[in-house]
Amino acid sequence: MFITTAKSQRIEQIDLLRGSAILAILLVNIFGFALPQLAYVNPV
Repeated sequence: MFITTAKSQRIEQIDLLRGSAILAILLVNIFGFALPQLAYVNPV
């Protein structure tokens, strides 16, 4: 299922972008699960 690629074929900027996107999603989920009462006060 996973395809391994050589180091020369990887694009480091895309890896960095994917990593930051995953981190941002994680942070949003942490705040969403930790503070659900804010969703009742200010539903967006």
